[in-house]
Amino acid sequence: MPKPRQNKIKVNFTKTKLIIFLVVVAISLVTLFFSKTFEGLFGINTPFYTDVSSSSYKVHFVDVGQGDCTVFEFSNGDVMVVDSGKAKSKNQLKEYLDKVIFANRTDKNITYLVATHSDEDHIGNMCYILETYDVKNVYRPKILSKSETTATGNGVCTTNVYDEFIKAANAEPDCNVEIVVDGLNVITSEYSFCFYGPMQNAYEDVNDYCPFLFVEEYGKYTLITGDASQSVEEEIILAKDESLINKVDVYQCGHHGSKTSTSDLLLDTIEIKFCVISAGKDNSYGHPHAETLAKLNERNIKTLNTIENGNIVFGYNENGEIALEAQGSISALDSVKWWMVVVVFDVTFGIILFSIKIKIKKRL
Repeated sequence: MPKPRQNKIKVNFTKTKLIIFLVVVAISLVTLFFSKTFEGLFGINTPFYTDVSSSSYKVHFVDVGQGDCTVFEFSNGDVMVVDSGKAKSKNQLKEYLDKVIFANRTDKNITYLVATHSDEDHIGNMCYILETYDVKNVYRPKILSKSETTATGNGVCTTNVYDEFIKAANAEPDCNVEIVVDGLNVITSEYSFCFYGPMQNAYEDVNDYCPFLFVEEYGKYTLITGDASQSVEEEIILAKDESLINKVDVYQCGHHGSKTSTSDLLLDTIEIKFCVISAGKDNSYGHPHAETLAKLNERNIKTLNTIENGNIVFGYNENGEIALEAQGSISALDSVKWWMVVVVFDVTFGIILFSIKIKIKKRL
C-alpha cells in the first residue's frame, strides 16, 4: 500500500540573504527619523481633507454618532466647541480633536465650551474635554445639577453625567463659567456669537432650555438650536420679532432631524442655505424623520447628514466665500503610524527573501 504524500519545505537560508535583510531593516529604521515626511507622501496619519490657506474660518460638524458636536475655528485661532456627543463616542471625538483641530497647534486651548442642554448625547464627553484641554470659558444651560441648590426655582437635572460636568466646569482653573440667558452675547473684532432664549425660568422638558445660538464671522451665520422643541422655536421667534437674525448660511437641524423640531415658522422666518443633520446610523429614534426632510426639500435647502457624509466641514475666506466644503469620515489610514508600515514591510520582506528557491520534495 503506498504511503501518503508528505511535503518537506526547505528554506534556502544563507549569510548573503541575512546581510541583505539586515541592511534593509537598517534603512527602514533610518526612515523613522523622517516619519512625518513619509506619512505625508503616502497620505497616512493625516486629516481626511486637504486644508486651504484662504479658508481661515471653519465650522466642523463632527460625526459622533447619535449626538451633537460642532467645532468652530475662528480666524484668530480661537476655538469654540458646542456639545460633545455621547460618552461612547469619546474615541471619535478624541481622534478628530487631535488629528484635525489641534494637529498643527502648539497649544491645546479651547476658548469657549458650550453645552446646549443636559442630555447625555450632548454632554457625554464634556468632562474629558475639561480634563484634556485648557478651557477658558464654559457656557452651561440654565439647568441645575443634582448637587446644586434648587432655591432659584430653575429646572433640575438629576443625571450623574450632568452633575459631573458641572463639577468639572467649576473646578477648571482660570475658567469663566456662565449660565446661558437670553441676550448673552460675545463680540470680538473678528467674530461674534449670541444666545436667544431660554425665554422662561423653568420648563418641564430639559430639551426646552436649549437656546438659539448664532455664531458669525465674515458675515456668515451658523445657527444651532440643540434639541429645542417646535413650541420653544416659535416662542423665541415671536419674542424676538424684528430683532431675530433671519438669514443663516448653515443651520444644524434641531434634535437630530426629529419631527418635534424644525418648525414651519422657523423655516419660513429664517432663510437657510445649508442644513446639517447630526445623527447616528440606524438609530432607534428614526432620526432624521421623513417629515423634517420633506420640509427642507420643499424649500430647496441643501441638506447634509453625518450618517451619509461623516464629518462635515465648512470653510470661509475673509470675503465670506466658501473656500472649502468637505465631507467624509477620517480615513482608516489616519490611525496608521510610519513605524507600523516599517514593521509590516520588514516582516513581509524577510518572509519573501528567505522563501526564495524553496525546494519541495515529495515522497510517495
